[in-house]
Amino acid sequence: LIPTIMPLGEVIKVLKSLLEEGVSIRDLRTIFEALADHGATVKDPEQLTELVRQRLSRALTARFADPGGNMHALVLDPQVERVLRGQGPDDGQGSAFVDPTMIPRIVTGLERALGSLANVPNEPLVLTSPDIRRTFAALASRHAPGLAVLSFREVDSRATVKTAGVVKLAA
Repeated sequence: LIPTIMPLGEVIKVLKSLLEEGVSIRDLRTIFEALADHGATVKDPEQLTELVRQRLSRALTARFADPGGNMHALVLDPQVERVLRGQGPDDGQGSAFVDPTMIPRIVTGLERALGSLANVPNEPLVLTSPDIRRTFAALASRHAPGLAVLSFREVDSRATVKTAGVVKLAA
């Protein structure tokens, strides 16, 4: 892997990124295998981090699942997903950035949804589409520190996801 496929600095960036989001790096074998598989074609450390997270799905799922294998998670309303993709809340017209006027509405919707998690037995969790996970995780880290944000690709196929609430755009 080092230095044939990736320089040491890039590997360290991926490891640091995982740690910043609270992902254990104990399974270095799986992490290095994912980097070896994708490092030759993917050069962006953020994209590599997402690919490694997907490879660590079993460990991520175990962290958030109850003893019965159920994950109780918040999901994003389709309007919130469109906004995070840089599209308007109701139109299908895309743009290259998230409308900053929509951020307070998303944050309020997140706070309301988190309030409904009082009776959930496990750690709070939000499941998103893979393409917007990083964007929503960055937003959540500022407004709900410690909130885990996983993509659907990071959930082990044997787990059962139970929707505990929906993050909607606040009015």
